[in-house]
Amino acid sequence: MKRPSGVPTPRRPEDGAGGSPRRPAEDATETPAVPRLTRPAAKPAEPEEQREPETPREADTTPAAVNADTGGGTTASDWIAQAVARARQAGSTTSAPGETTTEDLSADLAATEEIGTRSRSAAASGPSTSSRSAVTGSAAGSAADSATVGPAVSEAAFSAQPDPENAARVAREAKRERKRFERQEVRRFTVRTRRRRRAWLIAVGSVVGVALIATLLSYTPILSVRKIDVRGTDRLSGSALEHELASQLGTPFPLVDQSAIKAVLTEFPLIESYRVESSPPSTLIVRIVERTPVGVVATNAGYELVDAAGVVIDRTGERPAGYPEITADRTASMDAFRAAAAVLRSMPEELRARVSSIGATTRDDVTFGLTDSETTVLWGDAADGVIKAKLLEALMKAQPEAKRINVTSAEIGVVG
Repeated sequence: MKRPSGVPTPRRPEDGAGGSPRRPAEDATETPAVPRLTRPAAKPAEPEEQREPETPREADTTPAAVNADTGGGTTASDWIAQAVARARQAGSTTSAPGETTTEDLSADLAATEEIGTRSRSAAASGPSTSSRSAVTGSAAGSAADSATVGPAVSEAAFSAQPDPENAARVAREAKRERKRFERQEVRRFTVRTRRRRRAWLIAVGSVVGVALIATLLSYTPILSVRKIDVRGTDRLSGSALEHELASQLGTPFPLVDQSAIKAVLTEFPLIESYRVESSPPSTLIVRIVERTPVGVVATNAGYELVDAAGVVIDRTGERPAGYPEITADRTASMDAFRAAAAVLRSMPEELRARVSSIGATTRDDVTFGLTDSETTVLWGDAADGVIKAKLLEALMKAQPEAKRINVTSAEIGVVG
């Protein structure tokens, strides 16, 4: 292969006059073949009289300088290739054109390719292996490459293989630090949730605590019955009822025997209903609803004061004043008696005081007479008592001499 005329052949100063370049020593480990690099064509040399002598300057071939020139992205293999190229360029400026043969150029290209191949293979196997392979290849390449690149490219320029124990310790520390950081982040992003949860726990705990304390205290003598208060009595004696209920004194409120209280109060027929209330710290309240008498029933022994259910409230030899006589037979038809009593309870108090007697044979034909008139009133059932009372009053004002008035219908009254 012939070189174009006028193109100087690059030559290293160490080759000497007409000497052949030394090939790099074969590495113990064979590297895979890679595509050959194409060397760019050199520019035509300027005439000797026009070319100014250049002062060789020592290039900064350290990795830091190369990284700074290339923006921090140059690897070890790139840096070696750049260092070899600068060394060859420096040798070509001091040689005369035409002194290097084709074999010299081929040897230079082969050495450059082998250095790049070994550097790339070492980089693929690991950072430390790549650094040592690149240095070994450049040192075995040629004397000129070693002289130029050797001082800058050394074992000290690259880190050695890491200690396994040290690497494991660093990994454990990094893992612990990552977990610590994750916990801190979780706590930072859950501050509001934890505050709400804490508030709810405090509220629920307070309620549960108060309830527990109240429950415990209620079963102690501190919250026990030391006084019984009977209210709502008229015909009955409150002190007599309190004496009968004295068995509950000293009993904690949750342990008050309701069945015992019921057994005592059912012995009094005047009691229609009752209600027991606890009033801490020491009072038991018994509210009594007495039966309301609605009329009297004539018997062979005298008169019986009864309520709407027919329960005898009191017995006397004379007729009690202020109560109408119920003529319905309780033994024959209890429904008729209850219908008459229900009518007495549904009518206004002013009209009830004027009724002299009341009777019924069925639930719907209740009749009664008045004390201040000879009029007989056909009332019907107990429905619409207030409206019927107003209708009756209007009819009696319109017809004061009427003997019979029918108000079974609350809308229409019939006289006669």
